[in-house]
Amino acid sequence: MPRARKQVNIYPIAATQRQHSKRNKSMMKKKSMNHKLFIFLLFFILINTNSAMSETSPKVGLVLSGGGALGFTHIGVLKVLEEEQIPIDYVAGTSMGSIIGGLYAIGYSPDEILQISRSQDWQFVLSDDVKRQYLSFMNKIEFDRYVASFPLFEEQKLFSLPGGVVQGQNVMLLLCQLTRDFHNTQSFQYLPIPFACVASNLETGDEHVIHDGYLPLAISSSMAIPSIFAPVAVGDSIYVDGGITNNFPVDVAKNIGADILIGVDLELGLLERHNLTSIDAILRQMIVFMGYDKREANRQMLDLNIVPDISGYTPASFTTSAVDSLMQRGYRAVDSLRHQLALIRQRLNSPAPTNKPHPPVEAKESYFIRDISVESENPDVHAQIRDLFHYQTPATLSIAQIEDGVNRIYGTLHFSKVYYKLEGDDEKTLHLYAIRKSANTFNVGVHYNTIDHAGVLLNTTFTKRGFGRASFDAKLLIHPEFNAMLQLYPKKLFGIGLDPGYKYKKIDVWNSSQENNSTMVSYLYSDLYFFHLYKNNMMTGFGVQAEYFDYKPWFLGTSSANRQSSYNFYAFLKYDSFDDLYVPNQGVKINAKIRSGDWATYLKAQWAQRTSSRCTLLPSVFSRLLFTDDYPLIKTTMIGGVPYDSYFREPMPFVGVNEFIPLENYSAIGRIDMRIQVAARHYISILSNIALHTKSLEGIADVKHIFGGGISYMFFSLLGPLEFSLFTSDFHSELGGFINLGHRF
Repeated sequence: MPRARKQVNIYPIAATQRQHSKRNKSMMKKKSMNHKLFIFLLFFILINTNSAMSETSPKVGLVLSGGGALGFTHIGVLKVLEEEQIPIDYVAGTSMGSIIGGLYAIGYSPDEILQISRSQDWQFVLSDDVKRQYLSFMNKIEFDRYVASFPLFEEQKLFSLPGGVVQGQNVMLLLCQLTRDFHNTQSFQYLPIPFACVASNLETGDEHVIHDGYLPLAISSSMAIPSIFAPVAVGDSIYVDGGITNNFPVDVAKNIGADILIGVDLELGLLERHNLTSIDAILRQMIVFMGYDKREANRQMLDLNIVPDISGYTPASFTTSAVDSLMQRGYRAVDSLRHQLALIRQRLNSPAPTNKPHPPVEAKESYFIRDISVESENPDVHAQIRDLFHYQTPATLSIAQIEDGVNRIYGTLHFSKVYYKLEGDDEKTLHLYAIRKSANTFNVGVHYNTIDHAGVLLNTTFTKRGFGRASFDAKLLIHPEFNAMLQLYPKKLFGIGLDPGYKYKKIDVWNSSQENNSTMVSYLYSDLYFFHLYKNNMMTGFGVQAEYFDYKPWFLGTSSANRQSSYNFYAFLKYDSFDDLYVPNQGVKINAKIRSGDWATYLKAQWAQRTSSRCTLLPSVFSRLLFTDDYPLIKTTMIGGVPYDSYFREPMPFVGVNEFIPLENYSAIGRIDMRIQVAARHYISILSNIALHTKSLEGIADVKHIFGGGISYMFFSLLGPLEFSLFTSDFHSELGGFINLGHRF
């Protein structure tokens, strides 16, 4: 009988297998989750470790010392630090170091700072000069006559000396422009690279570390060299150059958080006796004395001290070639220290260059200005300042327009400093700061020339803003001159003027026989006139003139005394858009007048047109027409004479003779000069002209002519232009010459 097959229940086995399978899958899933959790925790730990390392990683501080133009070496140092990708976490600077350091801290690259430095006219930037286009018409007449001005009746004093030669107008305006997108930043720790600079409190003598405020004002405080720049007022305190108390602020960088300290040390050193021969050398020596002990202590804190070679240059070496050379010296000074920079990277746990990119500067060119706020201690001038600014708000204004308005305010010469601040985010409030200066001044001009010899101009000017001005001149020459001017402005741009004066002059005249005769002339005059001003360029008006002459007209063939007086009415037009009085490169200058009594017309028209970067053509026309023979003999048309402006009120300058040549009733001069700039502040001019004159307009065939020409050299010195001229003419073949040093007056 077949064996019965044992029945086996297979379902429990299958169930068991399924249970094992589920258990295995669950375990695998748990292992996978554990693995992911492990990876996550490991990543989290690494991130936090890296973050902790970053937070505890040493911070690098860069210290830039002061030194005037020698500070251009800082640019070369910055270039190498960026090439080696050393991360700069803090910047501290003094004086010029605060300028370079401040620009670097807000994002300018070394190449950008170099370009800015090379493109500046530093002679202009480090002065308070105002471009001639912004001067009022009356100020254009006065502006270029003086070498020094002093306040009168200031703070209950009859006479006071200024706090410094330069108020710092133009350097402040440059700083406002370069930092314009950081005007809102009150705390310098929030700049792209935290920054601090050092100034000196003039009242207490203490060091003042500036961490916050208005960045341009902070930097200008740090660089206000005593006796050169006026002290800078910030709040209730006044500050001067930080170099007096801490010219190498290593301790400042350490105190704001730097662990590794790199310094650029512009060691001026002490001068020897034979070099202490000038005011600037003595001042430099005093500053080195005052900061010597602190500088030595600060050097001991440094991890790397970079000392560029500055031999052959001074703090005053503000030229394009000096900028390039000093930058290269800074580069070479740190180029030889690259191995030490590599060691610093190792201390930063960064053996390979891994520097964060330098934050770029993307300054806007225009801003939406919602409102204008005037900040001045005198509320009476707020409306005047708004009016002078010219631009209405709300409006979108470019930086060029804002600076144009600021320069227009400064061009009134009523303020020692005018600058601006942009506040707000998308919509800005434009703050205009105007620091008043004395309305009354005592002014001094000096010159020497081979005609009048030494001369001194003493002037006092009294101004009542919005009402009028009074000016008094005393010209102390071999033969003195005196004149005064009183102008009242009862209405805007309309006025009334009174100009009395007296001259006593020696006049050398060539007669028809080519003999040189001399005569002494006493000339007393007074003008009463009404005028209208058109912006800054033009003035028109009419008036009455009284004149009295006392002279002996030997040049006309008689030696008898001649006393004459005359009264006449006149109308005039004056226009002046020259960009410079002595070396204009563009613009037009016109003086036109018609007068009754002797029925004369006078025209002086001059043009300036630049033809290349170094060459300018200057054509001009002079004309004087006398429509009657009934005029004082002293008013005979005469050409020539150098300096011609100081002899006659209607000058007819002619290159070729030093003396004067009498002409017929109808006369004109055509002239063209070509001026070439051969170097900075050095000019050579080729001069040529022709004079035409006749007794009658009907006798064209009888027109006589005189040719003349010459060459001149001009150099701008501290006392004003220095001029040498040689010339001749076909009137006589002698070679003439003229030398002048100083401003014309």
